[in-house]
Amino acid sequence: TGVKPLDDPEFDGLDDAELENGEPLVFKIKITASPHVKLGDYTAIK
Repeated sequence: TGVKPLDDPEFDGLDDAELENGEPLVFKIKITASPHVKLGDYTAIK
């Protein structure tokens, strides 16, 4: 996806996860990433 995290991720749902055999493990990851910025035509600015 081209996402480059700025720091370590935060995991949500792993500390209190109840693991059951044959069931999927569901959790969320939160990261801080730089936004993708596309510059417009700035050459005419004086």
